[in-house]
Amino acid sequence: MLLTSLFFVACGPKKPQEPEAPKVGWIQEGESSLACYYPPNFASLDTLERKEAQSTSFDALIAQWNGEKGSVTMNSDVVETVETIMLGDMSKVEGVVRDNLSYCKQYAAGPSAKATWESWLSSLPVKLTEGECNHHYSVTLAHYVEVDVDWEPAEPLRICGGDKVRVRAAPADRYQLEPGGPWITVNGNTEVSTAGSETHPCNTDGCFEGQLVIRFQSKDGETTVIPVGSDGTFSAPADGVFTYGINDISPENNKWYNASGLIEHADIRIEPVQ
Repeated sequence: MLLTSLFFVACGPKKPQEPEAPKVGWIQEGESSLACYYPPNFASLDTLERKEAQSTSFDALIAQWNGEKGSVTMNSDVVETVETIMLGDMSKVEGVVRDNLSYCKQYAAGPSAKATWESWLSSLPVKLTEGECNHHYSVTLAHYVEVDVDWEPAEPLRICGGDKVRVRAAPADRYQLEPGGPWITVNGNTEVSTAGSETHPCNTDGCFEGQLVIRFQSKDGETTVIPVGSDGTFSAPADGVFTYGINDISPENNKWYNASGLIEHADIRIEPVQ
């Protein structure tokens, strides 16, 4: 008993092993020549450190996919698309780099896993933008106002919620809604309000008969008509499409003013507001 106690005192209790430090950065996988990038624990970083880690991880991903860190080279078009998406929201890098590590390790264990890695990468553009609007209104449209059709253009213009556009049309060119009626402009017949109308497309405050208006249709099917006139702005309340037209019940009989063969015709310009 005494010998046992002396042995215990001499040797002392066994020291616990230090926890292994987490892997971070480029690390070669086993006997493979391939190095995989291990990201840090993003959640443990402060705001500035996290942004720096996202940037470093982003660079690592692009370098690996472009073949700079071993024998792996991915489809350049897919890489460019994913790169653009992540640049638009760097927080997306965190999930991508974690998943990429898993596929990298699988490939290091067996090159046959490359097809799975490539398939995952090809799926990222859809996964990373799911539920997002990717058709922001970013072009300038120059055309003419057609007063004798319902809505233009024939293919509605796509727009994302929050996008803002400015619509301008020539304010002096005249047209008529019915034979013998007054000659009006894109500002409409300001003596005839259509607020509350059950027949005119535009029936809110500021709507006038014959006025240039915007029709917005959300992807959920809701329709809103907004008065514009010769100069107005419109902010899309949701993702959807929009067209423009004349606030009239039956526009097919409308006609432009004709002065000895010279027909007036108002031009229209629609452009994004930054």
